[in-house]
Amino acid sequence: MKLPAAWTAQPAQADRNGGYRHFALVGIRGKRKERSAELEAVLARGFRLLIPLDELFDRAAWLPGWQPLPPRPPDAEDQA
Repeated sequence: MKLPAAWTAQPAQADRNGGYRHFALVGIRGKRKERSAELEAVLARGFRLLIPLDELFDRAAWLPGWQPLPPRPPDAEDQA
């Protein structure tokens, strides 16, 4: 199975991902239903996650490629 080399965590995953958003695929582990992707944070080499493939393909949690951040709402800019 060939997976994309780059992945973007969705905002709902921020606590689990150490706040990092962009990850590179390091490798695949396991067999059959136990397969997981090993991902490494682009901004923190050494910060790695092991994500089951079924979770990795959940679009609410992960998107293939490096996706841009959504625009901030106008009122959030006033508070910053």
